[in-house]
Amino acid sequence: MQAVRIYGKLDMRLDEVPDPPDPGPGEVLLRPTAVGVCGSDTHRYLEGGIGKRVITPDKPLVPGHEFAAVVEKVGPGVTFVRPGDRVAVEPARSCGHCELCLLGKRHLCLNLAMCGSNADGALRERILYPADEEYLIPLPDSVSDEEGALLEPLGVAMHSLELHRLRLADTVAVLGAGTIGLLITQLAKLAGASQIIVSDPLEYRLEAAKEMGATDVLNPRKVDAVKAVQDLTRGRGVDVVYEASGSTEALKQGVEMARPGGTYILVGLPVPDMVELPFTAAWQRELTVIFQKRMNDIYPRALKMLTRGMVRLLPLVTHRFSLDQAVQAFETAGRYRDGVLKAVIRVNP
Repeated sequence: MQAVRIYGKLDMRLDEVPDPPDPGPGEVLLRPTAVGVCGSDTHRYLEGGIGKRVITPDKPLVPGHEFAAVVEKVGPGVTFVRPGDRVAVEPARSCGHCELCLLGKRHLCLNLAMCGSNADGALRERILYPADEEYLIPLPDSVSDEEGALLEPLGVAMHSLELHRLRLADTVAVLGAGTIGLLITQLAKLAGASQIIVSDPLEYRLEAAKEMGATDVLNPRKVDAVKAVQDLTRGRGVDVVYEASGSTEALKQGVEMARPGGTYILVGLPVPDMVELPFTAAWQRELTVIFQKRMNDIYPRALKMLTRGMVRLLPLVTHRFSLDQAVQAFETAGRYRDGVLKAVIRVNP
């Protein structure tokens, strides 16, 4: 079968690899259909890894963690899904018995296996997977494969908001209008934020932010972003800042956009890994700074939000590629080409 593999910085190949075996007890064989290209995926391609986790030619990595699939075969004893079922797939598999799992924080599992990170991901024609109802979420006919794949970033955005519950009429700033930033914008509006200020250096993304519920948008290449937020809030600052760009400059700006006693939630992955923040400005505000990591048991609620029309996912998908166009997909998404918001790779259309 075919699989896309990253061998190092800017080195991605479409390889022929062995087919997985038939599923054993408690396993299913999946046929990925739609795989979203995430910012963490493009970091691994453009930079050759994230943080201290570097990809080397002797251990190439199959990327892809936002995905939907069709169940092709089920192993003995598997009854909750059948061949032909369409599912969204939770890409992070926890051990269930470590300290963090027992505390209910399975996304922080000490033995976590994560598709496209420390385990091979979904950009391959077949994948053997644990048959667990918490990992395989059946999709109704009303939900497309692409929407099923985008339940993963929706869950990330939901977790971001749930780390600090917004009060009705709170004000927020969202730094970065990529997929996660636009989903946070939708959810902040849904949660009752009275003012949603979105900052992004790409004009087409600011237009998308307006469509998703932003009350104000600004381009940090054209205006002083901190001054603009302070002016829009009459010098108060916002209640909550969501940093969803990974830009080192935006990370610094976010501190001074928050009001005294405000909250700063860090969602984006910065490059380089080591960044500086204005300590005195954060200290004077007594900011609560929260680092966000993916999500925790959110897929069923994310699906419910989608099927009830509470959020929109398909407008985010602007580009579609086939498996043999993976390099083009990663170049387009990673270098913000051609008005891209979300690129999706159709593995088995």
